[in-house]
Amino acid sequence: MSNNLYPILVTIARLYNVAAVIIAFYVAPNYLLAVGIIAVITFSMVVGYAAKSPKDLPSLRVFFTSHAVIALMAIAIAHFFSITDTPLEQKDWQTITATLPKQPTELVFAQSKSGSSRDEFLVLNGKRFRCLETDGYHSSCPKAYPLAGHTASIHYAEDYPYGFIVYEMRVADQALYSIADYHKGVQAIAARRRKGDQWLLILFVLPAVIMYLLNKINRLIKHKSSAG
Repeated sequence: MSNNLYPILVTIARLYNVAAVIIAFYVAPNYLLAVGIIAVITFSMVVGYAAKSPKDLPSLRVFFTSHAVIALMAIAIAHFFSITDTPLEQKDWQTITATLPKQPTELVFAQSKSGSSRDEFLVLNGKRFRCLETDGYHSSCPKAYPLAGHTASIHYAEDYPYGFIVYEMRVADQALYSIADYHKGVQAIAARRRKGDQWLLILFVLPAVIMYLLNKINRLIKHKSSAG
């Protein structure tokens, strides 16, 4: 590969991988760790390809397969560390009856050498609760606070390390949160995960095609130069 094309390919690799991480932040935020790891690996591979001569480069099939395998590994890593979406059977639910507070409580839920992570929780009888909203995001159960002072019946399960996850919450005959809402939230999580899977494949298979085409162009240019 010509010395002039090498720095161009390295620059393309750098720009592409930075762009991939930025795009992933918006389209697949649950995959940021996997995206960061794979971006580094992909960059190393692209630079390695750029250092080879055109005749030593693998085929498009090898380019595509190697990047696809990396993307699938990223998906597997992200799914391994994803939350458990399946609720316990109703017979295994725990139940608490408590008076609803006026506002959520901000608490530390994780402590490490680099600092602590804080979030807001619904605190009842010394226990911290979160709710899964229908859009697939966890919350401090905001529907509870307008009914502060009322007695609520909550069905829940452990949600380590956050505390407990609410399956159902009722005040008298009013259902603030139901298991149907929980399932809608699970479906929303699954939809985001599928979208993230698709974007990971796009973001990290595309470089294979780009690199293959660049090297094809470089080979054509060299062939024309030698023929001339």
